[in-house]
Amino acid sequence: MQDVTVSVSISDLSAGQYSDTITFTITTNTGSNSAQLSIALTVQRQITSTQTQSQTVQATGSGQTKATNATGTLTFTNYDLVAHIYSKDTTYVISKSGVKVAIDEDANVPRCCDQYNPDNSVSVSAHAVNSGAAGNIAPGDVDTCVSPPDPDGCTVTVKNDAAFTGGQDAQTYTFVQQSDIDGASTSLKNSTQQSAIDDIHQQLQPNEHLVGDPQCSSNVSSDHKAGDRVSQVTVTVTTTCKATAST
Repeated sequence: MQDVTVSVSISDLSAGQYSDTITFTITTNTGSNSAQLSIALTVQRQITSTQTQSQTVQATGSGQTKATNATGTLTFTNYDLVAHIYSKDTTYVISKSGVKVAIDEDANVPRCCDQYNPDNSVSVSAHAVNSGAAGNIAPGDVDTCVSPPDPDGCTVTVKNDAAFTGGQDAQTYTFVQQSDIDGASTSLKNSTQQSAIDDIHQQLQPNEHLVGDPQCSSNVSSDHKAGDRVSQVTVTVTTTCKATAST
């Protein structure tokens, strides 16, 4: 017995039923014999549909930043013949606008004023005691005495030559929660999948039907991630469905 292999190319066939008959003739020294082989083919095709939809939703997270203290520099000037030391733990001054200011380091103010001590001033870092934007005082808002005045005036003065900066009030903000993205994506997955399946049915020829259910997969993206401080987030879902059509 001899095996016979029959190859049929279906790459150029559209979906449908195909049949044909192949006749084999075998010739030997005793004569010829014929046999017929009937072939029936069912050709199927793949249908694909990709649908993309986007939705913008409000971010629902809420948080609050902490208030910060304004910082700057105070300059102490000594008109006394002895040096003065002002401790960072106990030295406070009140500005003209009513802001209480504390120094961050001890102020060692040299005595005044001769050829051996030409510099009778020292500058130290300082901060507004109370946090908030009110601590951003203007240049010269601190300009006062820090020791009891003598008959001729202040012994030691303190002044801010530059503005204090960095003071901020507490602020509320909105941020994206993962549930914002998930809620929008769930709705979009359902919508895009239904649209893709409807499109697949519209691609069927009059004599075709689907073999089984369409298989779908979705990809989710968003223009902001969870935790981003924004008021809105746009979620985009792309769904691709594939199905097999046959007659």
